[in-house]
Amino acid sequence: MEERDSRWDAYRAAIVRVRLPGGLVEVAPSVAPHGSMAFPFPPDAVVHIVTAHDSAVVGAPDGAAANESRNAALLTDLEALGVEWHPAVGADPEWTHREASFAVVGLTLEQALELGRRYEQDAIFEWAAEWWRLVDCRTGAAHSSRWVASVVDVGGSA
Repeated sequence: MEERDSRWDAYRAAIVRVRLPGGLVEVAPSVAPHGSMAFPFPPDAVVHIVTAHDSAVVGAPDGAAANESRNAALLTDLEALGVEWHPAVGADPEWTHREASFAVVGLTLEQALELGRRYEQDAIFEWAAEWWRLVDCRTGAAHSSRWVASVVDVGGSA
């Protein structure tokens, strides 16, 4: 149980960088509302941050290739659903552990959770104008907070 609690603490502190047409946006949980920028999507949109990254293979000889292959399969699933997606990277606040991800507009929460379960994820993130949520893929339990976001780079990569 302690290991799971430690992982959930790390998830709750995670930041996400999303590559949008206007630049690289970093979003993080916050106790203050919204920070330096407005929600960069339509006001009623909900954005799900999903990945197929497998932390267990990081450092293995073929770990990077395995994670690229898993995320390629997830991208194929997203494209089959016809949803809008943007490249993203989830990371710890120090930016030492990173996971290639997708910021997806057009999924229901259940669709996002199903993708998380399909790719053996503990959780997904849900971002809307009024909240930032960490949602457990198995139970649907959510931890909500406010968010803060800012453009961190106008032309670089996630």
